[in-house]
Amino acid sequence: MFRFYVFLYNVSLQAYRLAIAVASSRNAKARQWIKGREGIFDKVEKALKPNEKRIWVHASSLGEFEQGRPLIEKIKAEKPDVKIVLTFFSPSGYEIRKNYPQAGYVFYLPLDTKTNATRFVELINPGIAIFIKYDFWYHYFNELHGRNIPIILISAVFRESQIYFKPAGVLHRKMLAMLRHIFVQDGVSMQLLSGLHIENNVSIAPDTRIDRVTNIADKAQEIPLVAQFLGGAKALIGGSLYGIENKYLHEAYNKGLIKSKIIIAPHEVDEESIKHIAAPWGNKAILYTDLQNPANPTHPKNPNPNPDILIINTIGLLSTLYRYGSMAIVGGGFGKGVHNTLEPAAFGLPILFGPNYHKFNEAVAMLALGGAFCFNNEEELFTTLTKLTDSATLAKAGKAAQDFIRQNTGGTVMVWDWMKGELGNEYNAF
Repeated sequence: MFRFYVFLYNVSLQAYRLAIAVASSRNAKARQWIKGREGIFDKVEKALKPNEKRIWVHASSLGEFEQGRPLIEKIKAEKPDVKIVLTFFSPSGYEIRKNYPQAGYVFYLPLDTKTNATRFVELINPGIAIFIKYDFWYHYFNELHGRNIPIILISAVFRESQIYFKPAGVLHRKMLAMLRHIFVQDGVSMQLLSGLHIENNVSIAPDTRIDRVTNIADKAQEIPLVAQFLGGAKALIGGSLYGIENKYLHEAYNKGLIKSKIIIAPHEVDEESIKHIAAPWGNKAILYTDLQNPANPTHPKNPNPNPDILIINTIGLLSTLYRYGSMAIVGGGFGKGVHNTLEPAAFGLPILFGPNYHKFNEAVAMLALGGAFCFNNEEELFTTLTKLTDSATLAKAGKAAQDFIRQNTGGTVMVWDWMKGELGNEYNAF
């Protein structure tokens, strides 16, 4: 029966690869997914240097990388001679972090076949493999486990609806059993694993991303053009916004519910996406690149000398922009799921988001603490914005969000201490 599940797993992966190939003719990310894996083993073999000590860290995409980043940096600080082999499944992670300086090597993860797993693990020969949150791959796990290479899962969250806890999850439960240790974010996850008789190798540790956002907030540098735009005032920050949040925000502005200036960082910053976000605002908005170079003929100076809305059409600023905020609306809650709410919370901002937040522990927790607010439609957004016009209410909500951050730091150190203590001679062999 188990072989049947492996067979289904292999078939599903081949079907996925075929679907990506078909989609690549019209989808840029699908093309990157394929192109990035072309000749991957030659790239790996040519890049690796002999006689290195390596730790493999795998992230599905950019969000998971941000969870693993504090641990990578801790490892490098403590063991600078160890090379980090960082892999991504998704182009959205790889393309942005392919030059990440703390990693010795950054690769796309080859598709999880038995042959690929054997060859890849043989080539990188890691002493430890660290997987972040999820993205389990049976053949890779089986290869690592068979070689007695410890596999660690960090920042994991488990829910009863997941396949691990369903009758069809035979293969996934097998993968769980191969993990040397599992760091979960909450007690519910621990209880669910206990129901599978996975108990002795499970610990609760806060989301390691919290260490990352705390560090960002502590070291946030001024962005001179933004500071000049605001003139010393605070702004409402729209982080990773999509069209629907932008629409609701525009309606709230037109109703006079927002007295401050607004800074919008769209989720996508390609030209079409920026045009779509900017369209409703007209000459009340100015692009960040216009502030950078108002004489640039491709970005003509806004005819309005005092725009209220700043649209960020570059990447890499959002996590620092929150230092200029009074509150934040975070996008994604009307799509697959709300984006990063930890970043604004680290700066003590109340956070507003759409209804798809339940898979994100931090969003659920901050809602319960009064540091975050959910809106299902524009009327609910209007109601919350009206409530937050009261300065005492605003300050109380911001403190609740920041307190959540302060009370949940330290996950990185917990994982690191376990690696040193529990792996013992295995780790020291590095």
